[in-house]
Amino acid sequence: MENVIDIRIALEQLGTGWQFGGSVTAGTHEAWDAVLWEGTRSKPSWGELCAAHATATTAAQFIALRSNRDALLADTDKMLLPDYPITAEALAQVKAYRDALRALPEQPGAPWDGGGAATPWPAAPSTPQAEQPCA
Repeated sequence: MENVIDIRIALEQLGTGWQFGGSVTAGTHEAWDAVLWEGTRSKPSWGELCAAHATATTAAQFIALRSNRDALLADTDKMLLPDYPITAEALAQVKAYRDALRALPEQPGAPWDGGGAATPWPAAPSTPQAEQPCA
């Protein structure tokens, strides 16, 4: 099967102001070869486009991974407040969970699928609340 990429994303990764005629919507090597180059810069090779596309795609996946991770961190922010009713053991679990979330982008294999099902999310801790005194 032929490699198909989003040529416009690849070109954006390489810079701006590209001038060419023809369609790049097919995203194939054949479509790129058919493009009539009109710019003063030399036409990027298919290999350069594929590498630029991979870089742009990886960057987008890291952005999505961090965004999903940040939402999970935000879900636990309240548990760090000094007046949140949580046991010391549960607080330690929450802190460990948050550390594991923060470390995800540096793990081997990141960004996986940008925070989707293939991402090895750490298990969220159960957070039993501390008993409240009777008022």
